[in-house]
Amino acid sequence: MRYFTPERYVTLQDFSSDAAMNAADAAWEQAVEEYDDYYRSVESALPAEFRQLQDSYFLNDASVLYLGQHENRFVIAVRLEPPPHQILHLTYDLAGEARINRDALPSVYRDQRTASWLHDEIELVSEHPLLCVHSILFSNGWEVQLPFRALQIEEVQALFPAPLNGLAPAGTAAQIETGSAG
Repeated sequence: MRYFTPERYVTLQDFSSDAAMNAADAAWEQAVEEYDDYYRSVESALPAEFRQLQDSYFLNDASVLYLGQHENRFVIAVRLEPPPHQILHLTYDLAGEARINRDALPSVYRDQRTASWLHDEIELVSEHPLLCVHSILFSNGWEVQLPFRALQIEEVQALFPAPLNGLAPAGTAAQIETGSAG
């Protein structure tokens, strides 16, 4: 990560003084501005699905249900935080080795019980052939870097466990009871 680095995240957690908090906030806001400028400069060259992911979903604080890899595919499943708590299944077609730093955050800042999506950023490495790196920082202290050429996004309706808002998708109960699929 170049902008939302684990080190910059850690400085945001420093509540030792108003001066330290203000300096960390200012550095973070500067990183946000720089990243926004960078993103706008490469946005049109990014895969349409990645732009859709950024435009349609708020990933910060999403609960990570699982990470997995099979051959050249890397999968991340998350439950989004604000209602209606959609579940996203993201499949990256890797263009290289996924890199996972399991110690990106000091142990005091890691959530040992669960993982949530803290911050992410994209880097356009090459337009021809297309190569991007999606870097993601998770609350369990992991930083994942995914070099990819394509991304698939699937919004999945949870049946079990029950959605956090207690609502099942319309028609689901009848389909299950009758065994019909549609």
